[in-house]
Amino acid sequence: MRLAAETTAVDGHVLDRRLRHRRNQRGRPRDQRRQLRQREIRRSERLVAVEHHRLVLAPEANAAILGVDQPGRDLLAVVGAEHVDRELARVDADVAEPERRADLRLDAREIGVDATQEIARATVAGNDLLFDVKEESTLKQGSFFINKMWNALKLVKMWEGRLTTGGTPQAASFAADWFENRLNEVRAEIDELYNEFKLSEILKTVYSLIWDDFCSWYLEWVKPGFEEPIDANVYDKTVDFFEKLMQLLHPFMPFVTEEIYHQLKERKEDDDLTISRMEEYRKENAEILRDGGLLKEVITAIRDARNKTQLRPKDQVKLHIQSTNASVYKNIEGILQKQVNAESVGYVTEAVSNSINVVVQKDKFFIETENQADTSSQKEQLQKDLNYFEGFLASVEKKLGNERFVQNAKPEVVEIERRKKADAEAKIKAIKESLESLN
Repeated sequence: MRLAAETTAVDGHVLDRRLRHRRNQRGRPRDQRRQLRQREIRRSERLVAVEHHRLVLAPEANAAILGVDQPGRDLLAVVGAEHVDRELARVDADVAEPERRADLRLDAREIGVDATQEIARATVAGNDLLFDVKEESTLKQGSFFINKMWNALKLVKMWEGRLTTGGTPQAASFAADWFENRLNEVRAEIDELYNEFKLSEILKTVYSLIWDDFCSWYLEWVKPGFEEPIDANVYDKTVDFFEKLMQLLHPFMPFVTEEIYHQLKERKEDDDLTISRMEEYRKENAEILRDGGLLKEVITAIRDARNKTQLRPKDQVKLHIQSTNASVYKNIEGILQKQVNAESVGYVTEAVSNSINVVVQKDKFFIETENQADTSSQKEQLQKDLNYFEGFLASVEKKLGNERFVQNAKPEVVEIERRKKADAEAKIKAIKESLESLN
């Protein structure tokens, strides 16, 4: 069964109008039909945006329509039920087989409105949404996402009774600064996507921000040790970040975001997410974002190296960093030490013998353990990386060696390619030095 994405949030007469419009197009030239189709897609996207705003973001209007006296939080359940019933009524009209209708109604009720709407992340503007109740993995994605947010809520609420005012640790301060700038960066991206009516792209961006940046990275960076207190400033910022994330996701998953918003802290009677306004955001700090990206890359590389050498997560190691810009790692040293379970972090100017070698960008990391390091697996991985970057460098040099490309391309594009060449050369040099130290 196919449910048209353009008609999932608009009135039923839209489908009839489109069918009549298609019949009238017979006999028109192909180019003219394509132009009319593109115009129709843009109009449908605008109708979806307008209708979604009316249903989710205008509770006072819905209160009058549905006969509810008190708009706000209690209205969400009414609006949600009304919305589901209307959509399921259209399904009944479109699906001939009774058992298929029953399956679809059951799934929509069991999975939930928010979880079902999350599958819009897989849609492309202008295309129909393939909706099949047999595809459990697709339907469960929304449920998994809601569980992720709910578990994050429970983690944050656990910290509520363990606050301290002894001063913000440097590691937690960097984590808060990084995520605040990351949030501002995404806010700017989303504003552009709203102007272009790219609703599915907005949902993908918010999904990644919540799942990856907030849950997988930020919360892990600021999480205190077992039964240890957390700084009150860090906790307040975390709750503020959570609220803003729920506000970004609210137009797509209104019910669970409203519930999490009210669970985060006590609120006034008229303080509802569905009628709140977004705050102004500042321009992001590129340097902090770059340091945060480097931190994530280093943590991932060291964890992979530990897994490949069969080091258990609870086994502590000594980490040595060889870098020409050691000051960058001073700000992120505390987070790095905790995330890779390092006993200590030091800085060296030459290779450390009998250690596990890891190369990230231009810097080298030496993981010292009590056990004898297996150099064969390290050599194999470094050789694979060397082959990859040598091939990448060859492709960039070929492009820069093309006079037509250099003359016709924009100067900033040519400069980007030259930076790629310099970075690849530095990476190759670091890998070769690591291979020599293992021989």
